[in-house]
Amino acid sequence: MFGQVIEDLDVLDRVQSGDVMSVRILRYGPAAEDFVADQAAFDALIAHTPKAHPPNLDDPDGLMPSTPTYWPRIYNHKLANFARFTGEEIYLKLVKTRGSMPDPPDHEGLSAPLAQRAGLTSQGIAAVYVADSNLWELTVAPDTASRLLQSGETLSAFKQRVLSAAADQAAADLAARTSSRPLTPDRRIMNEVNSLINELIALLERNPQS
Repeated sequence: MFGQVIEDLDVLDRVQSGDVMSVRILRYGPAAEDFVADQAAFDALIAHTPKAHPPNLDDPDGLMPSTPTYWPRIYNHKLANFARFTGEEIYLKLVKTRGSMPDPPDHEGLSAPLAQRAGLTSQGIAAVYVADSNLWELTVAPDTASRLLQSGETLSAFKQRVLSAAADQAAADLAARTSSRPLTPDRRIMNEVNSLINELIALLERNPQS
């Protein structure tokens, strides 16, 4: 609580543990008199309070390389800058496993909550990579989908087209590797992430917001 002591500040120095106190709240003015302080009012305030915004790339399980360069931060900056200059928002999250989360028919059991947290109600794309199944989930906001879908194409077909193109690019990048070092799992995942990000950025740049 916030307020101002008007008088009797010295009383605070005389308060002892166990002292019985009473509080009386006086309301002055129409706004104060109309203020509702029941549980329903507080629940409504909480429901309308913005939740913490997720990073553009979230790697809570540490699936991407972090040394000597912390790559999640690099990609997070890349996507944040893309959104800043184009208005196009892309959010990615990497997880080891679905755990007990069921896979709904639209295959958006993990990506839909991410889109909701990011506030993608009309524009934007949210994607979640599940490492143990090597699969992506995509949630595309309605206005973004209307721009990106080809004539007569369903949303499911569009997502399959995007993910297939990204997978083909990831495979091509692996085939073009000149390093003799074995490909570690974290580097393979980073290759998957990089390919999908590039595919999404290319799609959005070819079909900008009006």
